[in-house]
Amino acid sequence: MKRSIKLAVAVLAVATLASRIVCAETSVATNNISASASITAVNTLTTELLKIADNTLSAALAFGNVSSGGTAWNTLPESYVKVTVQDNSVAWRLRIYSDNYDTAPSTAVYGYSYGGLRGDVTGSKVPMAWLNNTTLIAGGPAVGNPVVGTTNGWIFLKDEKDVDDPLLADDQSFIGSDAVGYTNIAFGAASYTRIVRPNVTGLSEELTTPTAPFYLYTEGDFSSAPAATYTGTIKLELLNQ
Repeated sequence: MKRSIKLAVAVLAVATLASRIVCAETSVATNNISASASITAVNTLTTELLKIADNTLSAALAFGNVSSGGTAWNTLPESYVKVTVQDNSVAWRLRIYSDNYDTAPSTAVYGYSYGGLRGDVTGSKVPMAWLNNTTLIAGGPAVGNPVVGTTNGWIFLKDEKDVDDPLLADDQSFIGSDAVGYTNIAFGAASYTRIVRPNVTGLSEELTTPTAPFYLYTEGDFSSAPAATYTGTIKLELLNQ
């Protein structure tokens, strides 16, 4: 018992001495060692056009033969787009738009918005809208008017030549719409990817991983389209900050 007490006292004395030494220590020399690392930039956009019916490869967002005069915003093409982004920049965004006119068309003939398909008859056009989802939607999504996109998830497709409608309060031009993020379908950084979904809380949804695929669907409004053959070019463009 006495030995245990003596040992405890000795340990306490050593600890106390060490404490006093630490408190009294003074830095006498410092050497700097440089550290560095380099990460290669990765910015890859992958798209796969697949058929809604069986998820096999498709050649285009083909609507086929459509009858005009029906319900507005009631037609899906046969395909959807599987999209994957791998981008480790500080900030990136992915935008969508159609690019169907070499020069700005006449507003007197075509109006102010041209996002969608262009007909081979002067003045003919078909507006389109798009919708994102984190998973495949069997049979495709329910169609809906993008005017109520916060409910159904659909957003008007803009065209690169869109101009502002002077009768509307907001800037409807492509430049104005793009500036406020209306053309974005996804955005993120090295650590995350979020897809735009106006019908969910926060108007966007984060993917499970930054490189997880998501699914882009489109629809067209043929209700007032004149007889013509319609074609178009839809672009997905990845931009880094």
